[in-house]
Amino acid sequence: MGSRAPQEPQLPPSLGGIVVDGANVTATSTVFADRRLELAVQWFRRWRPDLPVVVFLDSATLGRCAPAARARLQQKFAGDARGGAEDAGVTHVVTPRGTPADALLLQRAAADRALVVSNDRFADHAELRRGVLTVQFECAGDDFAPYAEATWFTPAGGATRVPMVVLRGGTAS
Repeated sequence: MGSRAPQEPQLPPSLGGIVVDGANVTATSTVFADRRLELAVQWFRRWRPDLPVVVFLDSATLGRCAPAARARLQQKFAGDARGGAEDAGVTHVVTPRGTPADALLLQRAAADRALVVSNDRFADHAELRRGVLTVQFECAGDDFAPYAEATWFTPAGGATRVPMVVLRGGTAS
């Protein structure tokens, strides 16, 4: 019997963007919600400045933020609605009242081949997460740190770990 050559690990398609799950990034700090989102966006703009970033936030999460943070977030998100984004390459989306952001952000991530920044595993959206790449993170104070590996929920329904260094180089094809 002949031996089979080891197969190269399957990699996700090259990245086309970054999608930030704003509700998840702000989950543990409604007082500093805007700062946590800013840290996440800054980290990913430095990591892959060539990729557009879309920040999704549902209106319920926005409403739970402390008044000062809510005002700053509303100003930033409203700037995008008027076509005047504060940050080049960053788009801010507030989902309509009563509409959870998860389904919309997963659809956007799939369409854009975007990396989703979230600690949510989206188990309640198993079909929508197929083909989507997610990275979890830790955030404490002014330290935002994504994990060293992302999870690619393969189109076949499985999951594969992908080193962030591979995604940074844009060599995944």
